[in-house]
Amino acid sequence: MRPLLPCATVHLVRDPRDVFLSAVAFLRDKGFARGFGRDATTSDLDHARNLAHALLLYHENERADRGRDDATLVRYEDFVADRTAVAARLSRLTGLEFPADGGDEYLGRHPPVPTRSRRSALAARGPAARRCARCSKRISASC
Repeated sequence: MRPLLPCATVHLVRDPRDVFLSAVAFLRDKGFARGFGRDATTSDLDHARNLAHALLLYHENERADRGRDDATLVRYEDFVADRTAVAARLSRLTGLEFPADGGDEYLGRHPPVPTRSRRSALAARGPAARRCARCSKRISASC
């Protein structure tokens, strides 16, 4: 299928301990009872087990792609530490042009996705309020 539909595969991975801690902190800070494969009845231990199982499946997919010219692994920690180098690597892989600064300028222009309370407030104010104040796009995961 790849010869008919050329594509590149980017496996973005993060230390599983950080994935767990980040998910737990996010849910706690936002006051969410569910998310990241967790619901209100899931214990920390079960949540860790579920994440470990999912991450193992992702790892198996990445392992199957190792050595291919059209696939690469990007560590989240490397991306955070040096977005410019990672953007250059992805540019070479995909043939697409990424910002030389690794997206710093774009990231500075777009606020994070609104929190649950902010989304509720925006929904109450109507469709016009659900636009990014900086770029006028509809608020989404890319804003």
